[in-house]
Amino acid sequence: MKHIICFSGGWSSGETAAKVVAKYGKENVILVNHECKLEDDDNTRFENEVAEYLGLPIIYVNFKDAATKDQFDVCMEWGKGTFVMTHSNSREALCTHVMKTEPFMRWLSENFYPYDTLFKPKEDCIIYYGFDKTEPDRIQRRSGIMGAQGYKTAYPSLWDMGPILINTGIKPPECYKVYKHANCKGCLKAGWQHWYCVYILEPAIYRKGEHAEEVIGYTIHKDCSLTEKSEMFDRMIACGIEPTEKVPSATWWAYVKQILKDKESLDIDVQEEDVKPCECLI
Repeated sequence: MKHIICFSGGWSSGETAAKVVAKYGKENVILVNHECKLEDDDNTRFENEVAEYLGLPIIYVNFKDAATKDQFDVCMEWGKGTFVMTHSNSREALCTHVMKTEPFMRWLSENFYPYDTLFKPKEDCIIYYGFDKTEPDRIQRRSGIMGAQGYKTAYPSLWDMGPILINTGIKPPECYKVYKHANCKGCLKAGWQHWYCVYILEPAIYRKGEHAEEVIGYTIHKDCSLTEKSEMFDRMIACGIEPTEKVPSATWWAYVKQILKDKESLDIDVQEEDVKPCECLI
């Protein structure tokens, strides 16, 4: 049995890898990573330190243009007038599908048969994700998607096992000082709180997002374009509102509304921002 870790470069995926190795040993554990152009550079440092601590190599399962193309390039090339594709009764960001899902599923099919296959010349596997008990919807959705294709999944954060990495001296990726995840900056599934951080801290990425919306003729968010939101962001900057995802969305937006004293221009669907997480762990 091979234990495949969806090793995204975030803290949860590193903790997942450490727990699987602690439980089963490192001999049959595989760390699978997808490199993305707009992830924080410090993610690589974290990934390498975790891999070194566990005594395992990292297997890179990248799409063919990973070194030169980011999420915006992928969507602009797709040319279907949207940032989201609908298939198999689910909605998935195009970047996730092209940059991660497709190469990962291809790699799985080339190396492992699903558990419901009678003829098994290849090895069995279990695929591990870093979702925790606060994310039951994500666990259910991922289990269903992978189970429909015949693959077993597991979620070590639900195991009766304490944290491991916190005692190793390995520091989390630097992006956690601002962002709540270690995915791409300018994430196409992230809410406006994330994009406010990008607007201030990564202006070149924000401008490329604006360009992508113009090329595709479709907005990343359902309410307005990045360009239209920039006026409000400028007002927030003038009021000294900190760019951070460390504060929960509901609390942060309530504070923003109080400071700006203009609720009409802040019609943000906070609930949606909290429940549409990126699926980039795969």
